[in-house]
Amino acid sequence: MAHSIDKPPFFNSEHYAYWKKRMIFFIKAKDFHLWDIVEDGTFVPTTSRSEWSANDRKKMKLNCKEEYQ
Repeated sequence: MAHSIDKPPFFNSEHYAYWKKRMIFFIKAKDFHLWDIVEDGTFVPTTSRSEWSANDRKKMKLNCKEEYQ
């Protein structure tokens, strides 16, 4: 059976362990750093937008990417 790389694996309430592994691989394949958001939660900057570092901006971009995929 072929699996799409563009759509997340469908969960039909059966075979949770299998689906879970596929979902983890799917998220990591989209962007490995997205998995950090799943494990650690959404990044919340502690400074104003004008004071964000390049790293802060990168993390905020991942937040948005995670929300809209």
